[in-house]
Amino acid sequence: MEILSLIQSDPLVYKNDSLIRVRNLMNRSLLPELPVVSEDDLIGTITSKNLVNILPKVKIENLLASHIAEKDYIKSDVNSELSYLAKEFLSKKRFIACIFKEKFIGYVQRRRLLSFLLDSNEEIKNYVSKDFVTVDLEESIKKIIKLVKNEVPILILKDGQPFTAFSPEELYFIIFVSNYAVRKIERDFETLRGDERKILKMRINQAKLRKLKEEGKIVHLPPLTVADMAKNNFLISETQTVGDAAKIMLNFNKNIIAVKEGGVISDLSLLKALV
Repeated sequence: MEILSLIQSDPLVYKNDSLIRVRNLMNRSLLPELPVVSEDDLIGTITSKNLVNILPKVKIENLLASHIAEKDYIKSDVNSELSYLAKEFLSKKRFIACIFKEKFIGYVQRRRLLSFLLDSNEEIKNYVSKDFVTVDLEESIKKIIKLVKNEVPILILKDGQPFTAFSPEELYFIIFVSNYAVRKIERDFETLRGDERKILKMRINQAKLRKLKEEGKIVHLPPLTVADMAKNNFLISETQTVGDAAKIMLNFNKNIIAVKEGGVISDLSLLKALV
């Protein structure tokens, strides 16, 4: 019954929601995957990765969430063991698991499973991955956009040393909610009013954007450079513990952390400790 403490039922995407609505929900909740429902029935899930790949190819004016809901989501019974959920996340690499008790009752974020590892004193060195590509802090944001399609973590270097890291999921999320995708989304701009209209209009100057962020009306600012995107860096040492890494990921909504000695550690790799 440990799963019960992790279940959430908000936010949800409804089948007739526009991509504008989806974008704003993801932006405010910092979730790169959300369930799509019709009344209390689950249709599927929608991911920022899929949205980034779709946007350049389609006209979105009449595109609704139900049109692009994915069926390959993780499905779990409310009584499933944590180890089962961890295995499903490791296998399918999704961000949420949809939970059922006869019918859909909510979902569990992958990262929230890390709350069961906060007291672990095991060193992280056995979970560090060398599977990544590097990008210098001074590189163009366009390089990040090209590299994300390789589905490999990106380690950001500053003066040749590890500085911070981003998972493909984090990058697809940032790309979708920020300026890169807005050019396509703005076709639906006139359907919004008030604050939502302000949040979407990314062409206003940076001072106004930052004011909106301070007021809590927008979460992500459009990254202009890799340095801008990596402003809040996270770095951990191989001698630190699994609990240390889990705490950083939970507190700062990170899926991956750069390792000082060279490498990255992800929430997925830490979930192996629960299997």
